[in-house]
Amino acid sequence: MSLKVAILGCGPAGLLAAHAVQANGCDFTIFSRKVKSQLYGSQYLHQPIPGITGVSERVKYDLVGTPEQYRAKVYGDNWDGTVSPEDYQSDHDAWDIRAAYSLLWRKYNQQIHNLHIDNLRQVRTDAKLDKFDMVLSTVPRRLFGAPTDKFEFTKIWALGDAPEEGIFAPFSPEEDNLVICDGTKVISWYRISKVFGYTTIEWPGTIKPPIEGVQTVAKPLKCNMHQNSGFQYLGRYGKWEKGVLSTDAYYEALALTSKAKAE
Repeated sequence: MSLKVAILGCGPAGLLAAHAVQANGCDFTIFSRKVKSQLYGSQYLHQPIPGITGVSERVKYDLVGTPEQYRAKVYGDNWDGTVSPEDYQSDHDAWDIRAAYSLLWRKYNQQIHNLHIDNLRQVRTDAKLDKFDMVLSTVPRRLFGAPTDKFEFTKIWALGDAPEEGIFAPFSPEEDNLVICDGTKVISWYRISKVFGYTTIEWPGTIKPPIEGVQTVAKPLKCNMHQNSGFQYLGRYGKWEKGVLSTDAYYEALALTSKAKAE
């Protein structure tokens, strides 16, 4: 009998999970508002996805200042772990997330059951989750938290290219596939990146930059969630955890369904 899997969310992490579940021969339904996610700026995949990704390109990280300065500039006292200039000290391969997500959308959008997800009780009832053997959730985890649960995040300001919406960053690195991290006080932004031709500029959340179109973003750090939903959480917002990559959703979903089938 085939494993029945419910997937919550249809962004890149959700559809990467769907691709893994299909690769393992499982039956699945995706529950989400049936709207393709808008990707802003220089996002990219850190690992190849079988049958989805094309040729990789090399991405370079440059750091101005020290990791300690960068950590303080971005997170203040909210984070004492590693930061991206420490995690990505050398050039590394990157794959085009926009091309991958568009292909995933074409492959799996017919499996999306249009459903607004508001809270744990509502999604259990409306999606009839008791009929599934496994639930993989990529939607923001704090939707399912109790009032006593703690979801830590850092607030930033960001502006990223979205040509289809007429949104463009006001300045950009001259070199493509470059990420510049700046921990000094001389520059107001802490990171500017241009990958696959798309630029993102990010500022600390303390003061709103005087730039039209800039948006506030809550970047998850960690959570202390006591309520046991029984879900498997994937993706940075699904796990509500710093350092989680989009591609992790594919490989973790593959491992979870492989283990469940073997039991």
